[in-house]
Amino acid sequence: MDNGDIIVNAEEFFITTHTSMNGSGGMSTYTIYHFNDIMSVRLDKDGDLKWARNINKAQTGLTNSSYTSIPVDETTYFFINCSDNIKKLSADRIAFKQTKAKKSNLYMISIDKNGAFDFEKLIDDKDSKVYYKVNDGVVNLNDRTVILPGKKKKYTNFKDQVLTFLTD
Repeated sequence: MDNGDIIVNAEEFFITTHTSMNGSGGMSTYTIYHFNDIMSVRLDKDGDLKWARNINKAQTGLTNSSYTSIPVDETTYFFINCSDNIKKLSADRIAFKQTKAKKSNLYMISIDKNGAFDFEKLIDDKDSKVYYKVNDGVVNLNDRTVILPGKKKKYTNFKDQVLTFLTD
């Protein structure tokens, strides 16, 4: 940041692999990718902690899981997909719930200079024929933009779409 502070954003990520045997002795193995809570930490130029925040979520899959973030001045923005079922927790915290890729809403979460966060729904799944792949976002710090690739929700004729966010 201009004042020497640093913001670190990280996500709990792990992989589980499961193997099972069917009735005729055949084996099948599948892998699940888990994208859980996002942690955001702000340190001053001397390395002292200013704040630490946790964005509660639990998602599996690759299509619409994870997040993209961008710092703009004193605020950090996160773009995530989730359902409308957002749970209010104690200590001014919230938890986002996963939904199917083709039923996901696009949300923007912001954390301000004091560590307070807010969120808003940018796109409701009912209003869009596209879901956005927040794990593949492209960030341009100079232009203060985020580009999110998207896919049409239909199973046939998948066509890429692109959504660009400009921040002021």
